Amino acid sequence: NDYKEADVLMVSDFVMFEIRQEILDRIKREKQKDTKFHSLTIGKKANPEVLEAFDNCWMYDPESRVIVEQMTRDIQALQDM
Repeated sequence: NDYKEADVLMVSDFVMFEIRQEILDRIKREKQKDTKFHSLTIGKKANPEVLEAFDNCWMYDPESRVIVEQMTRDIQALQDM
């Protein structure tokens, strides 16, 4: 009950073939309860089909020199929602 109004953040490189259907079904059920699903990708290549399951997707290149500025802008945009 402590987390029933919490959102979900998944951090990964998202270099995966797919998300199992049973997981997608569970995500769909939880979205119907207003749970938001966010992805944070650390890497340069993510499977776009996998990312479709998420409400918000952020991708950060760990080699980027402006990663901190990019993350700051994205966090501020989220706060403005």
